[in-house]
Amino acid sequence: MPGELSRVKNKNNVHESTIITVCKLQGTEIMNRHEADVLKSPYLEPFINQHILADLRGHSLGVVNRSLKNLITEGYLNDQVRLTAKAKEEIVFWTPENAVILAAGFGMRMVPINTQSPKVLLEINGETIIERTIKQLHEIGITEIYIVVGFMKEQFEYLIDEYGVELVVNEQYAEKNNLHSLRLVADHLSNTYIIPCDIWCMKNLYSRNEQLYSYFGVLC
Repeated sequence: MPGELSRVKNKNNVHESTIITVCKLQGTEIMNRHEADVLKSPYLEPFINQHILADLRGHSLGVVNRSLKNLITEGYLNDQVRLTAKAKEEIVFWTPENAVILAAGFGMRMVPINTQSPKVLLEINGETIIERTIKQLHEIGITEIYIVVGFMKEQFEYLIDEYGVELVVNEQYAEKNNLHSLRLVADHLSNTYIIPCDIWCMKNLYSRNEQLYSYFGVLC
């Protein structure tokens, strides 16, 4: 991990569960989160005007105007608010490459619901929690997925054939926490979604356009 991982930063003031994107940062310029978010819009759709952009991104007009000015000054946007070659390279650089799902623990808060099966294999609307996460990652083109397992690890094995994931076993799941699970997959962390297993999202929150590092809470 040294040299590859850097800061994570609060994005929204919610805390029910978390998704973390860890990105490689060596040798790159770091724009602030407003600029990164504003830069995403010209990538996804043509720029019309600042008012529409402010509505689309949920920022004030002042934030949008300052961000556009800085992005043009730094060479990410041209005078027509179109992406430059520098911006396109930056977006490719930040593109998430893989995902780690942390699913080793007991899930004590779910007892007695999960005494026969890990909580992440519980079904909601006929679909297990973890399969929904995997499918949402596949929708955006992320198929390199590592699942750290421990408690009832054998029940996850069907996911290997079904979705092509790789299982990583945390044999010390009863004594050690998610930091130990992350250590087991440290060689795979680079522009990585790190996802607690017990997240169920109606809307797909994952994206191949994650400029900047990010840490954000999710209420699903």
